[in-house]
Amino acid sequence: MAVIAWGPCQMQHITRRQGVSAADFDAAWHDPERVDLAEEFHEGHGPYWVSLGAAAVGKPLKMVWRWQDSGETVWPVTAFFVSRRRSHRR
Repeated sequence: MAVIAWGPCQMQHITRRQGVSAADFDAAWHDPERVDLAEEFHEGHGPYWVSLGAAAVGKPLKMVWRWQDSGETVWPVTAFFVSRRRSHRR
């Protein structure tokens, strides 16, 4: 199972700007129902992935991350809670 590597910049960005804790990211990453939504490519940084899982607080969490160390380490880029859309009734 992959290890999540937290650098000080990622932790600060994700926690302060997005309100997502390391525990939320960890829970969403290890969620057995996590879904990998896309694999993208950034011209300057290479491939990255977008996944959706359940955070520690039970909310859906969208994660953007990269593989490090030949696929043994997950490097979080950012993460944010996904708000559920309300249906409009008339």
